[in-house]
Amino acid sequence: MSSGQEKLRATVRELERELSAAHHLDAESRALLSQAASEIHDVLARRENANGSAVSVDADSGDSVASDSVASDSVASDSVASDSVSDSAGQSGDESGTPPGGGSLVNRMNEAARRFEASHPLLSGILEQIAESLGQMGI
Repeated sequence: MSSGQEKLRATVRELERELSAAHHLDAESRALLSQAASEIHDVLARRENANGSAVSVDADSGDSVASDSVASDSVASDSVASDSVSDSAGQSGDESGTPPGGGSLVNRMNEAARRFEASHPLLSGILEQIAESLGQMGI
């Protein structure tokens, strides 16, 4: 795993720890951030599989766990084709994997950072770090 991926994984773990400790966070915000963390774990797993090393993520710690098998099926793109973190219409994404109304994962992280800037500055900073890491990795 590259140092950029390791940094991103560590930042996502920091986000997950902060989510666990942020008891004052409303359910919608918590769901949005949990979905974002899940999407990033998925993107990282696909990247790692594309590089020839099958890696899974320990659900409790968020740590990557290498396995002996190597992904030989077609490689998924880094785009995430899932329901948008910010999509309330319940529509699926387009052919590019970009969720409708949500834009790229980087754009959605930046949007979330702005959303939490005043109410949760620590979460906002973590989201900005995630967006920067994603951008540097070309995701």
